[in-house]
Amino acid sequence: MSFISKFASGKLGGIGQSVVEALASWDPETASQADIDVMVDKLDQITTAAAKARSNAKNKRKEATAAQENYDKHLKAGDILQQKLDAAPGDFREQINKSLEELLSTLEGLKPELARLQAEADQAGNDYKELEQFAKESANKLKTARDTLQRAKQDMDRAKRQEEFAEERAERAEQMAGLKQDTSATGTALNAFQKKAEEARQKADAASMKADLLGNATKKDDILENALKEAEGKPAEKESFADRLAALKK
Repeated sequence: MSFISKFASGKLGGIGQSVVEALASWDPETASQADIDVMVDKLDQITTAAAKARSNAKNKRKEATAAQENYDKHLKAGDILQQKLDAAPGDFREQINKSLEELLSTLEGLKPELARLQAEADQAGNDYKELEQFAKESANKLKTARDTLQRAKQDMDRAKRQEEFAEERAERAEQMAGLKQDTSATGTALNAFQKKAEEARQKADAASMKADLLGNATKKDDILENALKEAEGKPAEKESFADRLAALKK
């Protein structure tokens, strides 16, 4: 009989077949937290049944041991009676034979009972070992499921942190792009100001040049003025030292 069939037939603690099949067939690598919680409850039922099976196995073994001891005691008593029979006088032999007959009848009844108790003890022990092994395997599955789920959560947390870091990098890149654009705009404005300043300087130079040219064109001709005065009969003005010095400074 298969292990699951034993459960279905109630031979291993009366646990339902669905509990065993669920624990035996579920995949711990794809289990969710809800799945794990359900399987923990089912494992509780299995371990409870295992505890009962262990107690039952101990009791059955104890009964079988007691039956074996009782059987052995009766066998030993038979050996003793046989020895007494061999040594007994004729009038006492009949009584010993009667006791031996009763002993043999008892032993014949004890032997099949002993065999039954030993078989039950062996079966109870095997059932407990199978149930214990199944509980261990189920517990290992739960551990694997928890570890897998924990790794999945860690992977999700790591992916979340990477996503946040990428978003921060993108935000910083946008900020840097804005700063570069602002710097470029500032440079353009500065170039415009410099261009206007250069144009202003050029205009100033042109105006200064024009003023110089106009000034030279209208400069007073002292020689002509003196000649005109002489023509009118007026004495020509003599150039003073101060005028001469000022002319040299021009």
